[in-house]
Amino acid sequence: MTIQLKAALYARYSSDKQQESSITVQLAECRKFCEANHLKVVKEYKDEAKTGTDGNREEFQQMLQEANFGLFDVVIVHRWDRFARNVELALSAQKQLERIGVKVISTVENFDDTPEGDFFKLMSMGMAALYSKRLSREAFNGQIENAQKGKAHGGVPLYGYEVVNKKYRIVPHEAEAIQTMFQMVADGYSYKQTVNYLNEKGYRRRDGRPLSYSITDTLRNRQYVGEYVFNQYKRKPAHKWRTQKKTENEVVRIQGGMPAIVDEELFERVQALLDKRMQKNGRGRKKGKYLLSGLMVCGVCGYAMGGGKTMPRGKPFFTYTCNAKYHAQARKSINVVYLDKYVVGLFTQAFLLVRNMENVIELIRQDIAAQHDEKVQRLKALKKEWEEKQALLVSLEEIEQRNKGKALATLIENNRKEEQQALDELAVKIAELQAKRTTTPRVNRETLRRNMREYKTVLESIDFYKKQEILQTLVEEIKIGADTVETTINLHELAGIEQPLTCTVIEKLENIRRVYNLRGMDFDFKEMTIRAGYKRENPELQGGEK
Repeated sequence: MTIQLKAALYARYSSDKQQESSITVQLAECRKFCEANHLKVVKEYKDEAKTGTDGNREEFQQMLQEANFGLFDVVIVHRWDRFARNVELALSAQKQLERIGVKVISTVENFDDTPEGDFFKLMSMGMAALYSKRLSREAFNGQIENAQKGKAHGGVPLYGYEVVNKKYRIVPHEAEAIQTMFQMVADGYSYKQTVNYLNEKGYRRRDGRPLSYSITDTLRNRQYVGEYVFNQYKRKPAHKWRTQKKTENEVVRIQGGMPAIVDEELFERVQALLDKRMQKNGRGRKKGKYLLSGLMVCGVCGYAMGGGKTMPRGKPFFTYTCNAKYHAQARKSINVVYLDKYVVGLFTQAFLLVRNMENVIELIRQDIAAQHDEKVQRLKALKKEWEEKQALLVSLEEIEQRNKGKALATLIENNRKEEQQALDELAVKIAELQAKRTTTPRVNRETLRRNMREYKTVLESIDFYKKQEILQTLVEEIKIGADTVETTINLHELAGIEQPLTCTVIEKLENIRRVYNLRGMDFDFKEMTIRAGYKRENPELQGGEK
């Protein structure tokens, strides 16, 4: 009795001048081969629009995995280049299958198991790999040529642009969102405030979802100032495909190669602001070895402070130290253990105690009131400026009428148009500020109580990284000054409110350095020095020193 071998068929087509119908042809040839050689087809695997140089093809990987279950004895492909167009990949996959007794057979290139057969098989694989690389090189050269002409290079256009006749064209509604984003960040608004404002105004992603808070890449993108950029990243295989920046001499950059949405001056202002934020606090390093990583700022020079270890007298000593080198002789430092205990205690023994909820609510109310007063003052200033410009416009119109037909009238008309545009912009700012003034956040006591309990539980646990994550949320900044430690707390995160609300707790540096040697800190609201609002000149809520 003859045992009939079980066969799996594998077919693939890529996007290079091939069609879906090529899979049908490949499978038909494979079935014909199986019928002629008395093989029983048990399964078919098909990868559509997948390059043969990529080993992470879904059906290809499934075939390799299911071969381990003994589902088939041979794999039938039409040609070896359908199996893979990479010599190393093809040999590796073939050896993997052969180790479990599964053979790969081509219906066209039938190489035997002799050394000569292996040689010609290797030659066939090498020719397929060469063809693939040449095709890739020719396609890339064509892309570079198009890029140098400023033509769109495929893919989804950058937000704010669309492609018409292979050229980039501005999408007005999206461009407005980008311009507003840059302007608000340049004016000092946080990412969260900026994105929330844009979402409230009805700006959305192309799929209809709200805009994301991750806007750093957008703010860094030089294409928004009209700089055409191509070939900036390369893909590299890891556990998943990742992107990596190429060297600058490989990148194609054309100044003015596409329409600009943001002017150069505004773009550079935003870059300077982002650089300053990166310099002042390294929030990109949230998961460090130290609990307060990324939150510390030197009150002397404004540089970030980081954790470090020294070995005086052969024993390890850990401190948070200013990273600036130019004042190394006097740079600030503080014991890690003392400061960590102080900051955690500030929450677990004061701000997260439910019995202190009314004190926290009072701080929130004071910050809301302070922000409201600022808006009122700003609104008054804008209205006064609007009235002055309106009076100027009336004067310019009178001068223009008196000098009709003269060269002076033309000059006055141009000035009047500029002033009118400035007046219209002021009117928009006034309307926006009036709308913001009417939106006052409300404190939900139940939300505040729940958050207090949840945060307190985490900070009292032994989970280092969860504690670190909570502190990254609740603490805006810890400034180590010459004599004081100023801890700015995000009250809005504690209360679940979108509008940024903060308060700053001020403690003498000597108390934090010495008190733990004798007793625990006394976190009593009546004794603490707290300033409502962030970096404001408001009077302190309560005075007193421990």
